[in-house]
Amino acid sequence: PPFPPFHECPRTAMRLLFTIALLLGVVAPCALTHHADPAYFIPFTSLEEVEAGDKYDQTQPNVTDAQLFAGKKVAFVIGHGVEDIEVFYQHQYFTDRGAEVFFVCSNNDIANYGPEGKVILLDWSKSTYVSECTYTFHSQGLDLMEFDIVYVAGGVQSSALVRGDTVILQKLWKYYREGGAHRLLAFICSGTEVMIELGIVKRDMTGSPASRFFLELAGAAYRDVPYVYEPPTGTRTHLLTGKSPQEHNSFDFVNAIGFWFGELNEFEAAGTQTVINPAIFAPVADDFSNAPHGGQFDETQPTVQYDFSDVKVGIAASNGAQDLLVTYAHAFFHTHGADVHLLCPSWAKKVQLLDGARPVYHYPCEGFDTTKTWDILVITGGPWNTGVLRNDPDLSVLLFHHYAAGRLLIALDTGVEVLVPAGITHHGAHVTTSKLASKNAILGGAVFHDVPVLRDENLLTGRDGNSLRGVMEEAVKIWDELNSHDDGKHDDDDDDDDDDDNDGPSAESVAVFVVSSLVLVIAALLLFMAWKQRHRTRTLSSNDVSLRAPYEAMEAGEE
Repeated sequence: PPFPPFHECPRTAMRLLFTIALLLGVVAPCALTHHADPAYFIPFTSLEEVEAGDKYDQTQPNVTDAQLFAGKKVAFVIGHGVEDIEVFYQHQYFTDRGAEVFFVCSNNDIANYGPEGKVILLDWSKSTYVSECTYTFHSQGLDLMEFDIVYVAGGVQSSALVRGDTVILQKLWKYYREGGAHRLLAFICSGTEVMIELGIVKRDMTGSPASRFFLELAGAAYRDVPYVYEPPTGTRTHLLTGKSPQEHNSFDFVNAIGFWFGELNEFEAAGTQTVINPAIFAPVADDFSNAPHGGQFDETQPTVQYDFSDVKVGIAASNGAQDLLVTYAHAFFHTHGADVHLLCPSWAKKVQLLDGARPVYHYPCEGFDTTKTWDILVITGGPWNTGVLRNDPDLSVLLFHHYAAGRLLIALDTGVEVLVPAGITHHGAHVTTSKLASKNAILGGAVFHDVPVLRDENLLTGRDGNSLRGVMEEAVKIWDELNSHDDGKHDDDDDDDDDDDNDGPSAESVAVFVVSSLVLVIAALLLFMAWKQRHRTRTLSSNDVSLRAPYEAMEAGEE
């Protein structure tokens, strides 16, 4: 029978209620999970579709002494998204001269940007190579004092992961302070920003031009030269900072290592081109199969119903922006009727989004126009992305005037860094952000709070990808408050019945209503059928005496 006897009905009812709860708890929220709109965000299907960065000179110095670093151990401190040429170029330089190189890589407890135990190299925002790591930052057996040279490479995403990890920072600080004259600590490009956390930035130094603003803000005397060398003093190590891989800077940087630390009598002349060892640097597959996605975040859209029609929203991003931050904000405002524009630096033709260190989407964009005004501006995060946006003067002007006019400004994750050069944090703005960007926010005068979502007047900040739902729910409240005087267009207390037509439910809410209604109707039907089965059983039980009488009489006659 479709239903069990009466005595099993309570158990059946419990199973039924459990099924209903499961459907409501799993199926209904799935209807709210956002998806990148393919009309705007074009998926990458092949590595060939992804644009790489500028081409740099890869000429190696001629090897004059193949035993220059024989017996020396070199640690490369790197994270996912490290700039590829800053790894394979220096790797060949050291190994050609007898050194043994070890990769010390980021853990995934800060940000899930790639696979544990491996490191993904990028050429700008294009995944290029995957390498095995000897250690992670938290490896029990890692002691930097065992290495003769410690080298911190650049790539904004990589250096941000180093800056956000207190374990490796403590080891680097000890290495510099106690390493002595027989050790070298070297930084290049954006890797020099790690020196801010180490508290050793107040000196003559160089670094990436994109890092110059924050280096000088932290007290550095920035020099626009290929490298700056500082000899050891007391128990401190040799210290070398390099500018970037541009022009012949990589060549000069490694030559400085050989001259000052390797004690060569002169710089080595130009030799052959760099040869990338596939045993060390495995090329990323064309289908990205060996470049996994990043971490999982809460992608559930809010159930709030709101009408953002006639509201102009600008979402600012550049290459390397984390895909969820862009696609989530776009989906929320677009679904609720806003006129959403995808903005980018004026020199860019399109934006390439990353999931961790893997390219996932690209889309055309419009440049930052300081003559335009927006009702809401959203600054997205991702270290590579903010490394570009914080150096765009047009965006800084746009943000300053937008914020000063009292309009809603939203900064997500590391996007808070972009507020600093725009002059928005200088007077103690209260913000939250990823640990990867908290130091730069504090340098810019902000008051940092380690909370998921934070509002300070018309500034709204979100800590990371798990804060997006709360950010958008708070954005609705702030927008309603800031615009409560606009004839009640977005005011829930407005008495104008004409506005009721504009406050219809969102597509997500309709989906939840339909799914929930179907589940409840089916549940009610099943409960009704169970009740009928129970009623029939009771009826048979009450009549069992009359049903048994003829059989009892027959049995008596037989006896």
